[in-house]
Amino acid sequence: MGGAWPRRARHRHLARRADYPELHAMVDEVAGTLGVRRPSRVCFVPIADSGTTPLGPRRTELWIGLPYAMGFDRAELRGVIAFELALLEACRRWPVRALMDLYGSGPIKKDAVRTEIAAAVRALLVQADETACRVSDRRTMATALLRGALLSHSLGWFLGRYAADLPSCGLFAVDFYQGWRWKVYEDDLPARLMPRYRELYAADRPATGS
Repeated sequence: MGGAWPRRARHRHLARRADYPELHAMVDEVAGTLGVRRPSRVCFVPIADSGTTPLGPRRTELWIGLPYAMGFDRAELRGVIAFELALLEACRRWPVRALMDLYGSGPIKKDAVRTEIAAAVRALLVQADETACRVSDRRTMATALLRGALLSHSLGWFLGRYAADLPSCGLFAVDFYQGWRWKVYEDDLPARLMPRYRELYAADRPATGS
């Protein structure tokens, strides 16, 4: 979540409403709660990240990484969608869009200009995060950030450990994500990568009644 805009992802898979009605219903619900326009289409990407991409003057795209879609619980995924839609709505205004385009275009030579632009972008990201908290509470958003970082780290570790040589052979393991999910949920890979993960995750989850 977060980062420069526009953010583009390769190898997108279109998530059609007919095939993923629950996901589209969630996007509709979040957009309605925030009072923002829903994206023109929703896609999955094979990376641990999420973002939005402009497709034209009025068309936009929300993309969600498969590790997020498979690894987040419903509340966390709603928070991620809310953050991305809030940032997307802000970037529909041309001054904001121009600022984000400049920020994402490459290194800015003048220190003062770079510092000022970076501060403005950070403020936009904080504002999007605050907006997302209207959909998911702060604990859920914090948990999503923690889990997202660990999912990204675990996916990179799994790729390097088990599938690093496959691309050089022109191959891709069709059961890659199934294997990664097993490693995460059955073999407790996040706790191996970050021993305090379970403790922090439990502390960030709201208590439930018996």
